Amino acid sequence: MVAETSVKIKKLMKEPVQNKRSLAWFKLTEFVVRGEKERALGIYRLLALSIDNKAFAQQLEGDLLLAFDDPVAEEKYLTAAQLYLETQQPAIASAICEHLINLISESSDSQEIKKNKLAEILAKVAQIDQNLADKLTPRQHSG
Repeated sequence: MVAETSVKIKKLMKEPVQNKRSLAWFKLTEFVVRGEKERALGIYRLLALSIDNKAFAQQLEGDLLLAFDDPVAEEKYLTAAQLYLETQQPAIASAICEHLINLISESSDSQEIKKNKLAEILAKVAQIDQNLADKLTPRQHSG
């Protein structure tokens, strides 16, 4: 009986947290739709504290910044891709890089700017790949 009551109390204590989180996601959506960037970012930062997956949190922040045409979104996406690679999720990392390339290709920038942005993104992806390879390759000691 005591254990059963304890479980019920714990469940009741979690409900308000879940309700607050649901309300926060709703408010985040509302702020994005209304174009209120700072308020949206404020709510996102609170929500991000409850997201256990750092890569997903970075990807979500990139999505949020992209909704406001903020160029920092590209950096958030690259960070997410790197984190996904580090956690052995290359398919998601690849999809994010592909998304970035499509965003640049579809932008209204001149061809020269697009080429420069693509070259910059690909260079960063190559650096991420090299850093990961360095971490995975056993060090050889000279004797």
